[in-house]
Amino acid sequence: MKNKIILWLSFLITLSIVLYSCRNEDFSHTETNTQRKNSDFFKHALKNGASAKSGVDYINILDVYNQETGFLSKMPDQKGMPIWDKMQVFDAPDATGLMIPLSYDNETLSSVLFATLDSHDRITGVRDFDNSTLEGIVYNDRISKDFREQMFYTFMMVDNHTFGNEYFTNIPKDLFLGKKYDEEYGRMKIKDFSTSPTITSHYAGKLIYIENCGSTWNCKNHESWDKCDHCGACYNTSCSTTVIWVPDEPFPGASGGGGGGGGGGGTSTPQPPKDPCTVSAEAFYRIKPGCDGNNGGTTNLNDPCITLQAQSENAEFINGIQKLKNNLTLKKETGYIEKNTGSFTYQENANATEDANTLSLPDPDYYKDIRGFMHTHPNNFEDSNGNMRIGFKIFSPADVIYLNELVRNANENGTPLGEVYAIMVSEKGTYQIRFTGNVHQIKTVYANTKEQYNDMYKEYFKENSKRSDELNSFKFMDEHMVDFPVFQTN
Repeated sequence: MKNKIILWLSFLITLSIVLYSCRNEDFSHTETNTQRKNSDFFKHALKNGASAKSGVDYINILDVYNQETGFLSKMPDQKGMPIWDKMQVFDAPDATGLMIPLSYDNETLSSVLFATLDSHDRITGVRDFDNSTLEGIVYNDRISKDFREQMFYTFMMVDNHTFGNEYFTNIPKDLFLGKKYDEEYGRMKIKDFSTSPTITSHYAGKLIYIENCGSTWNCKNHESWDKCDHCGACYNTSCSTTVIWVPDEPFPGASGGGGGGGGGGGTSTPQPPKDPCTVSAEAFYRIKPGCDGNNGGTTNLNDPCITLQAQSENAEFINGIQKLKNNLTLKKETGYIEKNTGSFTYQENANATEDANTLSLPDPDYYKDIRGFMHTHPNNFEDSNGNMRIGFKIFSPADVIYLNELVRNANENGTPLGEVYAIMVSEKGTYQIRFTGNVHQIKTVYANTKEQYNDMYKEYFKENSKRSDELNSFKFMDEHMVDFPVFQTN
């Protein structure tokens, strides 16, 4: 009997040890998921990767800097591990910036780690922005709209570059105007990001701006993207600025107030309703796969895909475009106006000279039934004095002002605003701009005259001569006039 009791006690002791070991193992596993192993943070393979761009091992430089400063332990993101092969390196004239994506599930971003280096590859600053910090920035109206949009665009670009994500949601109502496919939930689809050569640094190299463009696709909001066949040939080139920010200073403030350094506080901006398709509370800007267009949203009556497709099937429109292409060798602008009835009228300046060859279109204050216009920017030519006359092969400020006047008339006439358009035909291509905003975004009063804008336009192109004419035009409109979607049409 005594032996049985001892055997039974031994069994209980053994069982309790096994149970404790299993429990301890379970909790240990959970704890390693909530706290990364910092000793593994800088492990990487050094051969022909982003880490060794131009022969520089930026990861090793960061590792040494962490040994000196211990910045890893101070980062807001204490779970995410770096995806080193997706690190992006941006070289400004006097500084280098690093964008490093972090994730703890290899599916979504947990944060973006920024680092800047001087011309001698010495670290000048490191700063980590997690999703919570981003949310505190983009919904804080004490922080400038430009900076909030730049930070959101940066996360979009990094998320797309790292995981291929193209769908974003819960975008504040005052950001990316005219670029969302669903205004109710603030949804946007963007892909094909490309970086321009324009990279500038400020704050002694601790702030780096990078110009980026992407393709924003448009579709009816009540349909899923998979069923939106007509969108394949319809895109809007959307350009914005991504940012590497490491200064330990307040974020740029809106007029009348300063942004908090941590992105919190301030007044909440107008937000869309919480999207039921959101992946998680942490990745608040991500849409669940397969849940990108079937829930909520309102039908976008200004769907550019539909209007451009109908336009491309109009025989009179096609003939007009072809005639304008044939006119590019003329030493003057020519064009057409389309009235609300659908009729086209040819326009030319019969009294044009080599010095005054721009096209004068009907005054929209009197002719209020014009739906759109198309015109040429002729090829460069040599004038009678032997001088080359070189003009812009993209929209001019006067084109944008005239289009807005047509939008104003459309609103007063009850015509759908999305039907109004402007087309420019040049040797570089045929471009079209349309208004996709709401009535509160119609602009007819400007800070400068057409002549002043034209001078500013020329100077802007000179200052940014390394960029393409298309990007300079997009950026000038966005920064100084209005924010229009631009379509390159065939």
